[in-house]
Amino acid sequence: MRYSIVLFDADDTIFDFHRACHHALDVVFPKYGMPNTAENHETYMRLNQGVWDEFERGELTKEALKVERFRRLLEFWGRGGDAWQMSEDYMDALGEGAFLMEGALDTCRALSRERRLYFVTNGIERVQMSRLARSPIKEYFTDIFVSEAVGTPKPHRAYFDFVFSHIPEFTLEKAIIVGDSLTSDMAGGATAGLDTCWYNPKGLPRPEGMELTYEIRQLKELPDIL
Repeated sequence: MRYSIVLFDADDTIFDFHRACHHALDVVFPKYGMPNTAENHETYMRLNQGVWDEFERGELTKEALKVERFRRLLEFWGRGGDAWQMSEDYMDALGEGAFLMEGALDTCRALSRERRLYFVTNGIERVQMSRLARSPIKEYFTDIFVSEAVGTPKPHRAYFDFVFSHIPEFTLEKAIIVGDSLTSDMAGGATAGLDTCWYNPKGLPRPEGMELTYEIRQLKELPDIL
């Protein structure tokens, strides 16, 4: 067994973030009198991705991120409103969305028989803990490291140093990170010295110059690799 410790990203690797996000928007948009349309959902998703990119680059704090995406959404619509309260309502609804990616439950169940599994996530702590508590997958994970609690996000080296120091008997040679993000998971993990496995269900082209240890299209491929 090459790897005894598996670090999993949460959103869009184990948890279906897009499905959870659309569920939350279905709750929030009608509450605030916003047209609950596919176009408005996509507008939010685009703005949300932008603020998360800024967070990963260290340009926004997590607290600012939570509100800024809704401030920008209201600005885009040309409407006034309480961006902070919209954020609170959205996060409550998002925490209900414990939807799993295809194959996640069976894969984690199989891997946990001989390995220790950990979540490494940039998500918002109250949302991630709520989703994990609602999900049957929780019993297969030893711990979860949320950047909000750690104090610094992936892909920063300080985040990974914290994770490594809080996993008993951790060694780089026995650990691997699995995730969908080329920046926070793959580049961050590689910089920290980890082997990497890119979860790429859409079959996106691999960027030139990026070295990955493994690449998979489906989570069920993992047990054979590890």
